[in-house]
Formats: sequence, C-alpha cells, structure tokens
Amino acid sequence: TRAYEQANQLMLAREEALALEFLGDVCRDEGKLDMARRYYSRALAIGTSLAPDGDIVVEVMRRQGQVLGEMGRHSEAVSTLGRSLVLARRQGDSYEEGLGRRALARTFLELGELQPALEHSLRSVDLLNGIGARFQWAQSQLLQTRILLARLDGGLAEKPEIVLEEAWRGALAALDPFLQAGGEHWIVETRTLLSDLTRRRALWEQIQQDAAAGHHHGPQPILH
Repeated sequence: TRAYEQANQLMLAREEALALEFLGDVCRDEGKLDMARRYYSRALAIGTSLAPDGDIVVEVMRRQGQVLGEMGRHSEAVSTLGRSLVLARRQGDSYEEGLGRRALARTFLELGELQPALEHSLRSVDLLNGIGARFQWAQSQLLQTRILLARLDGGLAEKPEIVLEEAWRGALAALDPFLQAGGEHWIVETRTLLSDLTRRRALWEQIQQDAAAGHHHGPQPILH
C-alpha cells in the first residue's frame, strides 16, 4: 500500500500498476476475490494506457482469468486467459505463456474438458522446463498428474497401468523442486498425491495378479 501511495504521488504509472497488481495477489491469497478483481482492473487500466500489449497487461489479465476461474465463472476465465495467452505468445514470453497455459489447463479440468486440459498442461510443462523455471514447472507437472488421474477415473485411459506409472513418476519428479524451495504447502500436497498413487498402483497390480491366477470369487475391486 505504501508503494502504491508513493508511486501515485511521484506519478510513476508503471510502479503504480505493479503495486495494484500485487495488492490484488494479496487479496486473492486471502480469499477476497472481488477485491482482488478490483485491484486487477485498476492495474489493467493503467497498464493498457501505458502499453496495450505490454507485460503488465499480460500478467494482470492472466490473474484476472485465474480469479474468474476460482469464482466459478469458467467461461469468462477461458476467454480472459485466452486473450492473455495470445499476448504472451506475441511477446515471445515463455514464462507467461507457461503460466497462462497452466491456468487454462486448470480451468478446463474444472469444466471436465480433459483433452484441452491435458494439451495445455503438457505445453506448460515443456515451456517452463525449457527456461529452467523449476518451481513453476513442478506446479504444472503436479497439475498434469491430476489431469491424468481424471482421465483414468473417467475411463478414458486405454492402458491404466501405463497412466498410473506416468502419473506416479510425474508427481515424484515434482516433489524435488518443492523440497529444494521449502514450499511446505506444495510438499504436503505432492506427498498426499503420491500416497494415493501408490495405493492405486498396488490395487491395480493386485487386480492383475488375481486375474492371471483366475481368482474371480467374491466382490471384485473397481477402479473408477
């Protein structure tokens, strides 16, 4: 807030927009989504007046899309994130494109549209890995793992054992950057997911063993 006030007094428009952007981030982290959107809208107005296709516009527009998704306004989120992604690609900003594609992947996952969700997550992983953004890459990798499991649970995986193995390896790879960064929230989330994956793999192996041995008596376990 002090940074915003000083930027306003000194008529430093770019710094003013950045301060508003980060105030929006704080509100979003606190769950005050309407207030976050107001800060982002003000930052976007200033950023657009400075450079309609500039980096501030791309960053803030992506954040607006993410907030819309968190508010359950998924159609608006997809539209906003799509516009942000176009600008990021136009600028050649691989970092912003990677984050934007991850946000789109998450939104499509929530909509149950798993194919575009998987495509955007794969591209996000590739982009962030290519520029060495390890912490952000790990977050995209974790999301990709969740999308793979959603496809498995939806009966869209032809070879469940391969999908489970891919998902388990992906989550395990994501854990290392989180451990290095000390991101407790992400460490807990990843370890919980790995525990679930370990259980799923063990169950699948048991089903395969029982089928091979001809053990069909009693209730059969179901992967759904």
